[in-house]
Amino acid sequence: MDPILAPDEEKKERYPIINNPGENTEKLRASAEWSKQKEVELNQTMMESKPNKYKNTSSDKNLPNKYKHTLSDKNLSTYWFRASEFPLSSIDSTFFTHLFCAFANLDSNSNQLVIFPQDQDSFSKFKKTVQQRNPSVKSLISIGGGNADKSAYASMASQARKHSTQMTNFRILIDEWCVAVAAEARSSGREALLLTATVSFGLKVNGWLRYPYSSITKSLDWINVISYDFYDPKRANDGAQTREHAALYDPDNSISGRNGIRDWIQIAGVNLNKIVIGIPYYGYGSKLVNPNIHGLLDPTDGPFRSGESSIGYNQIRDFITQNRASSVFNATIIANYTYTGTTWIGYDSTQSFQAKVAYAKSKALRGYFAWHIGADYNWELSKTASQSFRNMENGDDEYMKEE
Repeated sequence: MDPILAPDEEKKERYPIINNPGENTEKLRASAEWSKQKEVELNQTMMESKPNKYKNTSSDKNLPNKYKHTLSDKNLSTYWFRASEFPLSSIDSTFFTHLFCAFANLDSNSNQLVIFPQDQDSFSKFKKTVQQRNPSVKSLISIGGGNADKSAYASMASQARKHSTQMTNFRILIDEWCVAVAAEARSSGREALLLTATVSFGLKVNGWLRYPYSSITKSLDWINVISYDFYDPKRANDGAQTREHAALYDPDNSISGRNGIRDWIQIAGVNLNKIVIGIPYYGYGSKLVNPNIHGLLDPTDGPFRSGESSIGYNQIRDFITQNRASSVFNATIIANYTYTGTTWIGYDSTQSFQAKVAYAKSKALRGYFAWHIGADYNWELSKTASQSFRNMENGDDEYMKEE
C-alpha cells in the first residue's frame, strides 16, 4: 500500500501495489484547474553491545561536493492531507520546492479524476495557501493511496487490453499519459503537468512484478522511492527483534535505503536526476522482552502498544522528553532509536535527516520527499533537511559518507 497514509488510518504493507489509472489528462486538467503545475502520482503507491559491524563509526566529512545544481531542478518535498488534522494554513512552504496534496481518486464508472466532498475545500485552496509564504513552491495532486479502489485503476488501465499484465498496463499508462501531457501543454500554451510515481525501494512489487524501467525513465519527471517501512513490529515476521525501518545502510541485509537507490540506478537504469529518496516523519515502536537489553536486533514481543506500532516524530519527541528516555544515533546505518522500560522506538532524527540529505547530494539525486508534514515537531526535520540541502548547494558539506 501507499505508506503516505495516516498511521492511525491505514495498515502498511512492505511492498506497495501500484494502482494503474489510464490515460485521462484532459479530465485531470478539468477536474483540477486550481493548480497550474501538479503531479499525477500513481500511488500504490548504534551504540550498543552488538557485533563490531554495528559499532558506531565516524563518517567521512571530507567527501568533496562534486555536484552543483540550482534549486529549480531539485525536489525538496513533503505531503499534506486533510485527515492529518494539521491546518493547511500552518504549512511553512519556505522549506520546500514541491508540496503534495493527497488524495484524489478515480471514479470507477466514468474513469474521471474525483475529489471527495470532504476534501474539495482544502484542495481548492491548497495552491493559493502554500504559495502565500513561498510563491515559487509547486503544488501537486497525489492520486490513489491505501484507500483507493484498486480494481477501478486496474480496470481503466486494462480496457481494450484484456490479457495485459499489471505492469504492462502501468507501462502503457505512463507512456500514453506522457504523450497526452505534452500535447495538452502545446495546445493550451501552459506549462506541462508534472508526471511522477511513488515506487517501492525494491525493483519488484510483491516480490515478482517488475517495474517497466525504460518507460519510467522516458515518461516520468521523477520517481519517489519509498526508502522506509522496511520493517513493522505489527507484521508477523518483523515483531521478534528491534529493527530500524528506514536505515540508509545495513551491513547484514540487502534491505536498506542505499541498496534500493543503488538498484534503481544500476539495474533499472533510471537517471540520477529522476530519483527522489524518501525519508519518514515517523517511526515504529516495539515492546522489549527485557528492558535491560535494548540495542539493535534485540528480542521484542510485537508492537509497543496494542494494535498500533507507528508513531509520529512529534510524538516521539514528546515521549523522549516526558519519559527522559535514552536516545541513540547510529552513524553506521544512519538511524536513531530511543528506549525506556519495555518501549523501543526506531526513527529518524535531525541527525539522520542531515545524513540522508548529504547522501542524496553526494549521489546527485534529484532530492528528497517526506511523509507527512503533520508529524514533524516544530518544523525540526523540515528545517534541518532544507537547510542542509541549501548549505551543500553552497559547498558546505556537513555530513558525507562513503559507501
